[in-house]
Amino acid sequence: MSKRYKGKTCVYCADAISVTGDHVFAREFFLQNQRGNLPQVPACERCNNKKSALEHYLTSVLPFGSMHTQATETLTRMVPKRLRANKKLHGVLRDGMTHTESNGSRVGLLPMDGSSVTQLFEFIAKGLSWFNWGTLIEKSSVVSAMALTRVGVVFFVERFFSLNAKARVENSLGDRVFSYTGVQAMDTDQITIWLFEVYAGLRMTDEDDPKDYSNVVGVITSPPGLKERVASAFGLSQATQSVVPPDR
Repeated sequence: MSKRYKGKTCVYCADAISVTGDHVFAREFFLQNQRGNLPQVPACERCNNKKSALEHYLTSVLPFGSMHTQATETLTRMVPKRLRANKKLHGVLRDGMTHTESNGSRVGLLPMDGSSVTQLFEFIAKGLSWFNWGTLIEKSSVVSAMALTRVGVVFFVERFFSLNAKARVENSLGDRVFSYTGVQAMDTDQITIWLFEVYAGLRMTDEDDPKDYSNVVGVITSPPGLKERVASAFGLSQATQSVVPPDR
């Protein structure tokens, strides 16, 4: 590991000293030929372990809801070995699968811990703030993530992305395995706004109406004084509860 990531302040907790360089987007989300040049940031052991646990879980679950052109390859080549190595999770998914009717078709639903999604993207937003702008999101800052419906995304864009920004970034990694847009406020670098799309779109709810699908994650970081306004802005949808494997 490069020395550039050791002995610095951890970008995730803004407190402990880093011991490693962490990939902001875990390599395991990507096929082998897509893993080059992924952003890395300094991370302490505790944050690295906590984030890794979320990633091990979500790299096994999220591909089932993928709309990506390489979804089948990901599911057949990468997910089975992960589930063989995690028999407990395999059993939870197998036993927890239910079915519903959607647009006249029978659709399978896999159980998912929605809080794992939002927790991971809170880590990711902090990592990208440092990677793109050199901004360390302070320990006292509020970081709030929410799975947004399509209606929520429109509101999010109109409410936040239309504002003047000091800095903007837009990127896509691994042929849209992850796509994201971020802006940083003019008056304080602690206010950042992010929208993330995974696997070219995930259907993460069992809603029949497309406008109610939760397929994009929004994140806001802000000073603690804006906590109430942040909470209000995110009062748009419930946390994700399931992934819906598309017909293949």
